[in-house]
Amino acid sequence: MKKSIFLSVSIAFCMNAVAQNNKVTSAKMHMDEFASHQDSTELLAAKQSIDEASLNDKTKDEPKMYLYRGEVYLTLFNVRLSKIVTNLVTGSKLPINKATGQGYEKIDTNYLCVSANSFIKVLQINAKDFYGQEAKEPQNLPTCTVNLENKAFREYNNQHYAVSLALSQKLLTIFSLQNITDSTYMEVLDGAAVSADKIGNTALALTYYQKLMDLKYDGSRPYIAVSAMYMKQKDSAKAWDYIEKGRAAYPNDLQLTISETNFYLTKRQYDKATDNLTLSINKLEQSPDKDKNQALLASLYTNLGGIYDHKANPKDDKGADMPKPADYSDLMAKAENNYKKALDINPNDFDLLYNMGALYFNQGVPILKAANDLPLNATEKYKKMTAQAMDFFNKAQPYFEHAYQIKPSDTDNTNALVQVYTSTNQNDKAEAIRNKK
Repeated sequence: MKKSIFLSVSIAFCMNAVAQNNKVTSAKMHMDEFASHQDSTELLAAKQSIDEASLNDKTKDEPKMYLYRGEVYLTLFNVRLSKIVTNLVTGSKLPINKATGQGYEKIDTNYLCVSANSFIKVLQINAKDFYGQEAKEPQNLPTCTVNLENKAFREYNNQHYAVSLALSQKLLTIFSLQNITDSTYMEVLDGAAVSADKIGNTALALTYYQKLMDLKYDGSRPYIAVSAMYMKQKDSAKAWDYIEKGRAAYPNDLQLTISETNFYLTKRQYDKATDNLTLSINKLEQSPDKDKNQALLASLYTNLGGIYDHKANPKDDKGADMPKPADYSDLMAKAENNYKKALDINPNDFDLLYNMGALYFNQGVPILKAANDLPLNATEKYKKMTAQAMDFFNKAQPYFEHAYQIKPSDTDNTNALVQVYTSTNQNDKAEAIRNKK
């Protein structure tokens, strides 16, 4: 009696295992039918069979099950994507390339991720056996990889960084399993680093950026990115450390030089900042790509002019004026020269125009004040000093006027222009501006 019980249990056990194995085989057969006749019911039947097999203890860890599940879900994804693209082409009359791009934006990631995870599992079990080789056939994992790349790219461009990071991580796992380290791998690694940074996962971003540094990908940019990442966290010490590491690896890199300069400016190390800006300007002026970098060159000249302006007119920590340095006139001349060079490149820059006007205006104001403080009998000296002040105001006027045309709502520039008009007896112009306020 006991023997018959064990026998019946054994038979039931075998029948269950066969049934589940039949689910895996059934999924494959339904897929073959779908491939032949494009009958959607066959694809849905394949999905049902493989889903059941993936939940059963006897088949859920089989490489064959993972292979077929990857194929089923990749086909489901491709069919859904094709329908979305077709609707966009026929309904919205979009060209196929734009429709495909929008298709990747609209489609969800569920089927694609299940497919990718399934193929990954096949390779993790045994990348070299029959199922591993089947997984790497062009219609399987390579097609899945292309879809992942396209979807990750779209999610990244749409600033859905958590999604783009998850997709990029799947891609990196696929590349790692196949020992792929080509340019596509590095682009995906870069996307993962930026995405991790954007969602605030500093540790993961740093891991990916470090790999990019080790691979010397895109020169100095990973160093600059990590430095900026730490600056956002107000960790200037670590930010500075990566700028210095980048400078050691790429001593002639312009962007790193500029980043280093910004640190010098925050630390008020103006002599070092001046040296770096001068070096950067000389590199750009002699570069064959000078015409492509005019905006950057204007920015460098502006910053260099600002440093000389600041050194000529020092202020204490409370913003109060400090005594002028002995080389005041030389510093002001250098500030003027650099501002003018920046304006030659960008003549309609409001801030530059205002700075240039202020450079002259601020030289005229103390001279006029000193002239007004002279005794009444110092007529000749008063005339001479007043003429000097008027000369500075006249130089400032066209810059303030140009700036006013660009941004009439700016209070500082407007008030300075009114004061210039008043000081130079152009009261009608001053009144016209006051009436517009």
